[in-house]
Amino acid sequence: ADPTTGLYAPVSNPSRNLASIKDEIAEHLSELLSNSQGALLAEAMRTAQVFQVEADSASLIAHLKNESNETEVRLASLATLAENEHPELEAIVETLIYDANEPLRKAAYTALARLNSGKSFQKIKEVMKQGTLRDKQHALST
Repeated sequence: ADPTTGLYAPVSNPSRNLASIKDEIAEHLSELLSNSQGALLAEAMRTAQVFQVEADSASLIAHLKNESNETEVRLASLATLAENEHPELEAIVETLIYDANEPLRKAAYTALARLNSGKSFQKIKEVMKQGTLRDKQHALST
């Protein structure tokens, strides 16, 4: 550690290759994805995306649908499923538009717009008739 700042300097080895340790990272990430919760679980999901480690779709869907999960976990699940273009995601996202969690609703509008612009337009029309002001603003911005 640097004696002045107390921080560690980044490794500047040109031969350093993260791909060479991907299997070891995947092993630990799989354990974290199975046994973690809260912010740690959300971070494990994001890290799995970065290292292209396959997460169990069934558990991602369960985390996304579970309203008692932290927002961060549900958003990370949604992002992972969207990146993997999961076939069930469109139907799930259509229900998330009506979720009580505002950040999740916003992410659902965005995801639906990317998945199916026609359905997204129909949902936006519904929101414009009966949604909250914030939902209307976000719907229009997608």
